[in-house]
Amino acid sequence: MYVCEMNEKCETDIFGNTWLTGSANVLKRLVKERFKCKVRAIELNTQQRCAGHIVSLCDITESVEIGRKKAVETAISGRSGVMMTFRRISTTPYKVEIVHEDVNNIANIVKKVPEKYLTPDKNNVTDECLKYIQPLILGEPAMVYKNGLLLYFKIV
Repeated sequence: MYVCEMNEKCETDIFGNTWLTGSANVLKRLVKERFKCKVRAIELNTQQRCAGHIVSLCDITESVEIGRKKAVETAISGRSGVMMTFRRISTTPYKVEIVHEDVNNIANIVKKVPEKYLTPDKNNVTDECLKYIQPLILGEPAMVYKNGLLLYFKIV
């Protein structure tokens, strides 16, 4: 059970999938009830969406690559009903290929973290999981500013 499912107002999307939101408010209520003190909650997803200046080098590189190269190429070729995805070829060294998949094979399909990536008590991730994740979060892009604004990337 997700923390947000402990909320009496836990919402779902049109497919019945739980919206993974509201965890901060659930925890706020539990702390307030237990400790009888003033509590504030901040949903961390807001800060993450606003923190593009700390995006990983892999994220920014792959997002430009998938949009510039494959998505445009696929659209120009007349294909529709597909979604661009990355298929990992290797972890060490990290290497992916960009492919397109039929959107019907992706939409409304929940892909959970594999059990092998969770510790036996399911409250942490394994070293194998960290090895898988590391290439995605390591590295820093060079930050370029123009007139005080960050230029994330330029598609030419």
